[in-house]
Amino acid sequence: MNLRKGILLIVSLLFIVGGFLAFNYYTKIYKVNTVKEGDLFIPTSSEFSDVENLVRPFLKRVKPFVWVANKKNYPNTIKPGKYKISKGMNNNELVNLLRSGKQTPIKVSFNNQDTFEKLAGRISQQIEADSIALLNSFNEISFIEENGFSKNAAIGMYIPNTYEFYWNTSAESFRKKMLIEYHSFWNNIQ
Repeated sequence: MNLRKGILLIVSLLFIVGGFLAFNYYTKIYKVNTVKEGDLFIPTSSEFSDVENLVRPFLKRVKPFVWVANKKNYPNTIKPGKYKISKGMNNNELVNLLRSGKQTPIKVSFNNQDTFEKLAGRISQQIEADSIALLNSFNEISFIEENGFSKNAAIGMYIPNTYEFYWNTSAESFRKKMLIEYHSFWNNIQ
């Protein structure tokens, strides 16, 4: 009878320990951990420690987020951009969002700008690319000439409007899209 009680005691302890561990893992992964909603901006070339600091204001507890992120190999797959964080997300949902690279697009607006310097300043307030990178891209002589513009007329390629971009758009990508929009605008006028 003592052997039976011993086996029953060991099995009971294993169930209790297993239940505790399962509950612990479940809460780390699936318990609600975001306390507010908002936009999370992850700059290009961010390290995981940078992301951890950026996401900290959205979280109740940081350690479970870090644990889930490491288990899902997120530190090796960081994707820059703007992400919409919702209140009530669990760590699994948050890490999946960040790993997916599914960014929230932004609206970039500008009105008539008479110089590249003013245009670069206006755009750099809305996307990650800084004004110097934008200005260098706008003034690139080879681009201006191969697209049939003169140095003085190249500002006309940037048609004032509201456009949709991702926050981490580079200066060259911005310029490329503006060239496409320029051709689309002038080809659609009848």
